[in-house]
Amino acid sequence: MKKLSTIIALALIVTIGGVYAAWHYNRGPVSLEITRSATMASIQSDTPMGSISIDQTQNGGAGNTLKFLVDDVDAIDWKAALVPSGSVWVQFTPAANADQTVKDNGIKMRATITVTGTQDTYEGKKIFAAKDGANSFVINNTATKDPVEITAEQVAECLVFNGGLEVVLDTYEDNYNYEIAMKTYLITITITQAE
Repeated sequence: MKKLSTIIALALIVTIGGVYAAWHYNRGPVSLEITRSATMASIQSDTPMGSISIDQTQNGGAGNTLKFLVDDVDAIDWKAALVPSGSVWVQFTPAANADQTVKDNGIKMRATITVTGTQDTYEGKKIFAAKDGANSFVINNTATKDPVEITAEQVAECLVFNGGLEVVLDTYEDNYNYEIAMKTYLITITITQAE
């Protein structure tokens, strides 16, 4: 029985000793995995898709004949009246890297009328003002690259003349003072892409 106990004890020592005698070496293959999603370089779309210019080849080489004359229309009552005449031709030219639909078809354009300057008044009335909420119009209802005409009448429809009231200039001095005040106004037509 003593021999059996000794053999069991030796077996335990060998087993326990075997656990402590394990040697470990790092010899497995080395690897590193990096993942990225593909991205585009930065895209910029802040440059114009083209340019809008006055087409001077229209109207026999006079592409801009737009005028606003103040006259006594009846020639007897000295009432100041706005007499618009002429027109201006504008044309859109697509940029080389514009979208293909823009290159093929052009764009719709809108005219917005503003009035700037010192805007002196005549007898307390502004001579010119842009109509609130009605100072713009679409020039061409369909996209185009062809020259498009803007008439003086279209622009005048966006203006309030003499505050909407009648102004009588029945003396030379009245006429002169009115003209001085009128020269402080600047009517601006801004052409942009229509939505």
